Amino acid sequence: MNYIYKLNLATVVGEDEVLHTTYGIEAYQPGENSPIRTISGIFMDRGEAERFIRACNLLALDIDHLDDVVCDVINA
Repeated sequence: MNYIYKLNLATVVGEDEVLHTTYGIEAYQPGENSPIRTISGIFMDRGEAERFIRACNLLALDIDHLDDVVCDVINA
C-alpha cells in the first residue's frame, strides 16, 4: 500500500523559554483524513522537512520503515 506523507507543525518552548516551530511528518492512508502515524519535532528548518517528506512520497516509503528513516535523518 502506498502512503501519503505530509508536513506536521508543532510549537515547543525551548530552553530559552521562547516558542519555536518544529516540523515533523504525518502518514496517511490514501483517501483518509486522519493520520495513522505522526512524528513531531524532527526538524527546525521547514525546507529540510519538506525535502524529506517529498523524498518519502517519491520513493513510496512503506510505513514499516518510517521510524528507521527518521532515526537515520536525526543521527546524520
